[in-house]
Amino acid sequence: MTPRHDRGELPRRARLPEEPLEVTGSPATPTSALVLEAIGEATGLDPTRRPIPLAEYVDPDALDALFDGTDARLVFGMWGMEVVVHGDGRVVVTPPE
Repeated sequence: MTPRHDRGELPRRARLPEEPLEVTGSPATPTSALVLEAIGEATGLDPTRRPIPLAEYVDPDALDALFDGTDARLVFGMWGMEVVVHGDGRVVVTPPE
């Protein structure tokens, strides 16, 4: 089941992914940066050109602290997508059903 959220709209130039997308980062990559990369890749947005409002959905500092050497898993919704963050450095973005 995809988590639902009602905050914010998908930016005009963004698109929703048609299939799940998985991004894997190195242990040196902050989890919040990896999540931004995954969302950017899934939606076609460049987080270096237009900020992605991650903090409206999850606290980036808490995200980095939670995944600092732990085998945690976090699921949250953003723009109708399901974002799953895994402790092994994977982020999976799934389109709305």
